[in-house]
Amino acid sequence: MPEEEYTVTVRRDAETGIVVSEYWQMDGSDHREGAPSLIIRDGLTGMVLQEGWFHNGKLHRDDGPAEILRKAETGHVYYSAWYKDGVKIKPPTSAKRPTASPRLPAPKPR
Repeated sequence: MPEEEYTVTVRRDAETGIVVSEYWQMDGSDHREGAPSLIIRDGLTGMVLQEGWFHNGKLHRDDGPAEILRKAETGHVYYSAWYKDGVKIKPPTSAKRPTASPRLPAPKPR
């Protein structure tokens, strides 16, 4: 299988140097295999605030939500949506909702 060639646009916070956004594209369309093609981070903490999983320019993910939004203060997910070929779908009944930013450990039960 041939390797895919991506164009990646990265922006850094001017003061902290933290990468605040990554945009992955292939052939001019948002696209990345096995990882989000859109990643937005907080410029002070580096916490992931938004993920967008795109395949050939359309929101798409087979094994989880394709759109994930997190609270900057806690990293907890406040919105997630499943998409297949750009169409919003209901999550499978067995799906677990993502809970925390990948850069933070999941909170301990109280």
